[in-house]
Amino acid sequence: MGTGNREPEGSQDDATIYYDLSFELLIMPLLIGNQTVSDRMLGCWRRRYIRYNDGTEDRNTRVIWLQTPSGLCDMRISAERPDFSERSQLSDCSDDELIALAEQDCACGITILDETATLYPTATWEGGDSGFMYQPVISFPEDGWFEWKEDGVCMMEYAPSGAYEEDWRLQDNSQDFAIHLLRRDSETTTNLYVAGAHAVLAVDRSIMINQERPLQEIVAENIHDRDSVYAYLDTEFSYSRCDDSDEYEIMLSNLPWREGQTLSLEWLLDSDDDAVAITDNSGHEWDVISYWSNN
Repeated sequence: MGTGNREPEGSQDDATIYYDLSFELLIMPLLIGNQTVSDRMLGCWRRRYIRYNDGTEDRNTRVIWLQTPSGLCDMRISAERPDFSERSQLSDCSDDELIALAEQDCACGITILDETATLYPTATWEGGDSGFMYQPVISFPEDGWFEWKEDGVCMMEYAPSGAYEEDWRLQDNSQDFAIHLLRRDSETTTNLYVAGAHAVLAVDRSIMINQERPLQEIVAENIHDRDSVYAYLDTEFSYSRCDDSDEYEIMLSNLPWREGQTLSLEWLLDSDDDAVAITDNSGHEWDVISYWSNN
């Protein structure tokens, strides 16, 4: 597994084309596991904008979608999130800061893309065996219609209801390989999704939330019960990127103090292509759920 040569990333609003890909479906080998999406959906995508049916747009929320052969992780972090530079853990946060953390929206699970659907290729999402959500409710509980433009580096998503459209941009060096791993010995579900030079670590909370309403409402109502609030927020979604090394720097996380830290993934990058289980530097074992490579 390798990350290839890397070029500087464009900004979220930069429409520069970084890849010269055919619009036709790529035919590359799936080495391990099941593949439930076409090759052209694989990789790391950053949202350029979402446009709602009332004409309003959001170009500020930082949104990352990392897609492996089946598993995906989706992160949505507000650009207006407070400054947490003086915080290093949940217990350092004020009441207002804890409520702000509860407003974030992240999830992981499985994408199933039907390329033969009428009108547009249509995606559905489900939790699968290892998926989980940061929010107890889903903002837009409907399928997605997809269309690829600009030689495949622009992926448009449309709500069948017409509620929104999203413009996704393929990130540099994210289609060298794609792999989803599940940690075997973790107390809570722990996923690692890697697409070339991009990776997301997703760790579930240790409790179940049985209320179907926004997390910020639940946290606000229980703000004086700090132990419960910490349990509600004790999950991690951290997006990282590497540049010419096997150290992936965390660029965005629902736990802001994790940003700037690194994930060392040389144990993964140096592993054999046919490995179905890999041991990391700390001795933890990871099962390979799916692995795809274009090499």
